[in-house]
Amino acid sequence: MTRRESQANLPQSKLIKIISLYVIVAAVSLVYLSHYTHYLFATDVANDEGVMAGAWRMVNGQVIYRDFFEFFAPGNFFLLALVYKLFGYSLVITNKALIVIDVICNILLFQISYMVLRRWYAIVPPLLFLIVGFPSWFILSHYWTTSVTLFAALVWLIMYLERLTEGYRSPAIYLFLSGLFVGLTGIFLQSAGVYTALVLLIVLYLRTKKIPGRVKRILTFGIGISLPVLTFALYLFLNNAFVPFIHTQISLLEMYPSAAYFFSKPLLSLYNILTPVKLMFLTSFVGSLILIAFKRNTSDTEFVFFAGNILFFLDTWHWLTMSNNVLDPSHTTSGMSFVFIMYLVVLFVEYIKNHCSGSMHRLVDVLTHGAFLTVTVIIMVLAYKGMSDIRTKAFHFVLHDTAYWTYDGKGANDLVKFSSDAEKMLGNDKDVFVYPLASTLYTLLGLKNTTDYDIIVSFGQIARAPSEISKDVIHQLVSSKTKFIITYQWSYRFLVIWSQRNGVIFKPNILERFLWDNYHDVLHVGMYTLWELNTLVPKDVLSECPMRISRELVSVSVSGATTRTGSFDVNVGARLMDALSMAGGPLPVSDLRRVIILRHGRTIQTDFLRYLQTRDPVYNPLLKDNDAIYVPRSAGSGK
Repeated sequence: MTRRESQANLPQSKLIKIISLYVIVAAVSLVYLSHYTHYLFATDVANDEGVMAGAWRMVNGQVIYRDFFEFFAPGNFFLLALVYKLFGYSLVITNKALIVIDVICNILLFQISYMVLRRWYAIVPPLLFLIVGFPSWFILSHYWTTSVTLFAALVWLIMYLERLTEGYRSPAIYLFLSGLFVGLTGIFLQSAGVYTALVLLIVLYLRTKKIPGRVKRILTFGIGISLPVLTFALYLFLNNAFVPFIHTQISLLEMYPSAAYFFSKPLLSLYNILTPVKLMFLTSFVGSLILIAFKRNTSDTEFVFFAGNILFFLDTWHWLTMSNNVLDPSHTTSGMSFVFIMYLVVLFVEYIKNHCSGSMHRLVDVLTHGAFLTVTVIIMVLAYKGMSDIRTKAFHFVLHDTAYWTYDGKGANDLVKFSSDAEKMLGNDKDVFVYPLASTLYTLLGLKNTTDYDIIVSFGQIARAPSEISKDVIHQLVSSKTKFIITYQWSYRFLVIWSQRNGVIFKPNILERFLWDNYHDVLHVGMYTLWELNTLVPKDVLSECPMRISRELVSVSVSGATTRTGSFDVNVGARLMDALSMAGGPLPVSDLRRVIILRHGRTIQTDFLRYLQTRDPVYNPLLKDNDAIYVPRSAGSGK
């Protein structure tokens, strides 16, 4: 009797046990993740890189790529737009939608785990992944959506191949559904979709090359892949968004300069990958190849699982070479790796049992079940502890009559204070540009983006967006006469001075330079800054000079312990920090506690270091025409 026949005749008691395992995984995942419903990651309000803001635009009738610029694949935008259409637009609704997605993801991970292990302790990897990985679900939530479709593609392909190679009539719908979910994977994340299609096509060819009808099977699988892709392409074409989408993909290649670094220095890049965290994924990849090559009785389930592990490693490799990030266990790759490690453990136990006598065989079996039962209990205890920590250690606060919680009390306080003060200063002006994109601020403050672009960059670095996009953003900001801009993280001016003092080269991009030249900060709380357009903006300048709003300048001179000395032109309303920044920042030997401003024969001394520490504008005075700034050296630093 084949394994498929044995599964078809499962005793009712065993079937009940299997269903119970599914219920346990679903219930534990739902209860555990539900505690994140009102979670607000207060220190990083990008909230999944702007998917929220883009989805809300689509609800209001805009078309992605045509009416607003976006790097990412559109799957999550469509999904969240549907959720917002049905249930409303809020952070809580977004979190609830992601919780449902994550629960489905974990159930499918258990399905794959059980198909590979065929034992009750297949429950261990998804439960472990829940505890280890999902606490950071709100950072990488779009990966969960991608993993749902990718896991589903693997499951359907396993079901198809098992029936086909064991002599059963395998419904073509299984193969079509596998291809359909591969296509959806690409709609949610471009790289994962491409890797999935290539790897699973190879798997399909290798496992069915001796069975008649190979071309028909590949066509069926390909049609499944093409359906969502062509549907999406038709949607873009009918809405005049296809050409902008192509331009977006070209911009996406320009967005990752580190890819060129990988190809120019492959050995060094490989060394960067061989860290303890990444080593597990490399081991999974190599181990999969070894098992496929030397385990002659590898089943179709195991073969597809190994291919899936390779697939996840390829996507991991892509992510590493593109962004040089150290992988977090919250990435879904670690979920598959947990299953792989469990599989190796099971193979080892089976090997021991096959070389033991009857009594030793039973002893090993009892010890194995006891060990895995203990691990399962420990994981459940950790899950309960995690939920208890949320109730006892989390910082709770209320914003706009909605209760949130976070482990970052300072970040939450800063957000509440900034939101309250910013709303008073903004008044009825809701046309605000937030840079880099922080969709949480748009949601909490009810703001509207004044440009067609949601720029996502890291402060202190060159923008990942191409300069053409930054120029377009500047043009739109000038055309709309945007009065207020909100930035998240450190002030640009502070970054310049900090980088100079620490020997780091800071190179602002043109959008940062535009902000620096034309706006001044009127509110700074924690990591949030509200900038207001400088006063006295001539109308003719708005039309004549799209890269600069104001030409109302004052001349100041800087001398002493700074990178550069001499005369500089700064905007009306500029402060001491602006002049020091234009002078390249202070030197390591400068004494910022005794900065002197000479103004028409009068001497003004200020403790600028205290301003950097407290952000009190008293220590960052406004500059006037012909001011002379002197930065002395600290005592004992020499001439």
